[in-house]
Amino acid sequence: MSRRTFLVSAPVVVGTFGLATQFDTATADAQPPAGLALLSDFEGAVPPTQIAVKCTVPGTFAVSWSPGSIPSGSMRCNVYLDDVLVATSWGVSATIAGVDTTEVHTVEVATLTADNVESERSSGVIRTAVPDDDSGSVPAALFGLRSFGGVQLRWLHAGPNRDRKPAQYIVRSTASANPLEVLQGDDTSCFVTGLPVGIESELILESLDTAGAVIAEARNRIRVTPYSRALLNDYSAPTVPTGVSAVSGRSALRVSWTASADSGSGVLGYKVYANQLFRGQVEGATTLVIAGLQNAVTHRVTVSSYDRAGNESAQSAQTNAIPYYSSPVMQPPAQPNYFKTQKNKIIDPAGLAYIPIGANLNGPSFLWNDDTRGRSAAAADLWKWTCVRLSTGNRDYESPQGYTYFNNNQLDAIVSEYTAKKIVVMIAQHSAVGGGGAGSNLPTAAGSSGDPSGRSSEQASIDWWVEVAKRYRDNPYVWFNLINEPGPNQAELDAQYRRMLARVRAVAPRSTIVLDAASFANDIPTSTTIGTGALREVDSYVLSRGSSIAADFGPGKGYGPIVFSVHLYARWAVNWGGTGSTRLTDEELGTRLRDYCQRVAAKSLPLLIGEIGVEAYAFDADSLCVKAGLYEQGSVVRNGVTTTTGVLVEQGVGVLAWHAARTSGMSVAKPSVNWWATDTRDKTNPPPHAGTGLWDYGNGE
Repeated sequence: MSRRTFLVSAPVVVGTFGLATQFDTATADAQPPAGLALLSDFEGAVPPTQIAVKCTVPGTFAVSWSPGSIPSGSMRCNVYLDDVLVATSWGVSATIAGVDTTEVHTVEVATLTADNVESERSSGVIRTAVPDDDSGSVPAALFGLRSFGGVQLRWLHAGPNRDRKPAQYIVRSTASANPLEVLQGDDTSCFVTGLPVGIESELILESLDTAGAVIAEARNRIRVTPYSRALLNDYSAPTVPTGVSAVSGRSALRVSWTASADSGSGVLGYKVYANQLFRGQVEGATTLVIAGLQNAVTHRVTVSSYDRAGNESAQSAQTNAIPYYSSPVMQPPAQPNYFKTQKNKIIDPAGLAYIPIGANLNGPSFLWNDDTRGRSAAAADLWKWTCVRLSTGNRDYESPQGYTYFNNNQLDAIVSEYTAKKIVVMIAQHSAVGGGGAGSNLPTAAGSSGDPSGRSSEQASIDWWVEVAKRYRDNPYVWFNLINEPGPNQAELDAQYRRMLARVRAVAPRSTIVLDAASFANDIPTSTTIGTGALREVDSYVLSRGSSIAADFGPGKGYGPIVFSVHLYARWAVNWGGTGSTRLTDEELGTRLRDYCQRVAAKSLPLLIGEIGVEAYAFDADSLCVKAGLYEQGSVVRNGVTTTTGVLVEQGVGVLAWHAARTSGMSVAKPSVNWWATDTRDKTNPPPHAGTGLWDYGNGE
């Protein structure tokens, strides 16, 4: 974080906050009104309303509000800029100067009593620090998401009633004066192609008037390196390797073969199998040592090739070889330790039992304006989280204030920061390219992706995952959650998962892959008739199809773990097809949930809860799920004492709350506290919310 100075005027009380940002007072009176009596008001403070943020001078916000209330005494207000306290005002306004004009900012106000008890904050106002009468001509908050052969651009502009609304926008590179795209003044997005592949380009967005003259440049530029367009529409595998031979070593074989060819994206590497189990991969070579083989036993060795798009060839003709005790020792290439499984248990790279505990956080182009970067210390040290699910959107999410995801576009930085603390980063594709969104499987019709390639949504999603897998496959603490909340058609979903896994496993055989269950990931279809009883196996994707897909793409074939994710929401607490109440009792829900966890475990399938939480507008049954899973209906023994807890804690099933953002309606912290500032249990969101239960699960309380 860079050091910035804000100049604050109006009657305020300010100081220096934090280590990286300094706030200086103007010359205005910073003392309380004469004769103020300090009262003991510890509760009942109501936040201000009708927050207005105006900008007439670049870099300066004029903030005003309608006052809240306190039980008695004189009221003050705290003003926050991007979650940092910048002013304490005795009036109903404040001016903040020195605000960065290239970023999108959030302004909030809270009521403060004489005894410094703060109310919840007001709703945040999101905007840039550029003049109101200029924002129609100057595009703001430019965002870029690199893609295959280009970049998807998004930006903010003013509405039709603003002065000097631009007639057109143009996008160009600093490398050339010729525009890459020419757009109408109403546009706020475009897909830019024609950029050099594998080379960083700097892009500029400019607004034009009706005469074609440049009015202004956007307040920030984008640097982007597009992926190779050679991947697009490459769905043909390379040729099968030939000339496979093996030299025997002590508990090892040195396998060699003749190179394959590929007319599409090009051969990337080779995978070696022994007795149909994956034993290793190599890129840029045609020989590989595989170790850990049983001596004096014949091993059937085959080799396959795969290209840059993740298409894998058939396996070669087999060659037989027998490792011997007396043969020379062969050293295989060093490999990082990966996650493994023992039946239904997950084992981390250090060989220790692992339970994913954490929350969903913002990833690239996602909905809420919380920056995930810089928060890993709070996740690891305060909450004791072992996993975060990085919610990543590939489509637009709009709010009345415009796009609100501009702080969360550095995937590499997030992955590096969190995995350095041994926190798993589970990348989740929440809205597949051109896809149908939650509750549906990926469209397979040609052109349904909506991008210039003509691909289907499924193909575009797989291409995206292949690139993600190649980027992070050597980091065992990065997991891939392929589809968020797919639809109810189990057969269709199973076929889609298999097509996706075939290509992702080609480039990332050892990585952990997470598969959401069917029916919005709840694994309970609306067609079931189970009454108040246990989930039927035929209705459950995990119970009916999990073993088969894990056997084909998981440890049963020598690959990394397949972990199944269930989202625990209201439909778990429904009396399906029964009579009487449409809701289960707490006890009935606890029994249903415990039975499900135990049956999944009996099939040796790792399970986690990818989302759990309570939304203000959701069914009341959401709260039953949280309480049954995290607070009641279960028990654990700690230090010889039996403690009431949730079924998920009792069964050792991992839990990720949805969502940590304070604006999500499901925050794990109290509404007045950001999750990363939650340093004690009493700041967590209590039942029926997930916060306190999640805190206890991570901290062992």
